[in-house]
Amino acid sequence: MSYDKKMEKCSLLLKENKDLMDKRIFKLDDELDKMDKRISDTHTKLFNTIDMSELHKVWDQFQRFAEYKDLKKLHAIVIPEIAKFEQKMINYQANIDQHDLIIRNFDEVLQ
Repeated sequence: MSYDKKMEKCSLLLKENKDLMDKRIFKLDDELDKMDKRISDTHTKLFNTIDMSELHKVWDQFQRFAEYKDLKKLHAIVIPEIAKFEQKMINYQANIDQHDLIIRNFDEVLQ
């Protein structure tokens, strides 16, 4: 096969691929336009159906709950303090056990 024929064949394949890609792009553009129209329709329906008083009721419910970043901040503050308190409780229990042993030994010596 000569060079010219190979080039012609490659050119033909490239043209076919370009046509296929153009068709796919056209389809995708068409689908995007349809989706955009559906989103716009939904947006319009939503604003036509929601009364502002209802929207305020929903928003008031959102105000009752903390945001995730606030909970994370609170967690970072509280957990170390709880750990310190837990360590104090462990130390107190160890002291109580030690005092019980001392008192028990003292009682044995007295008897």
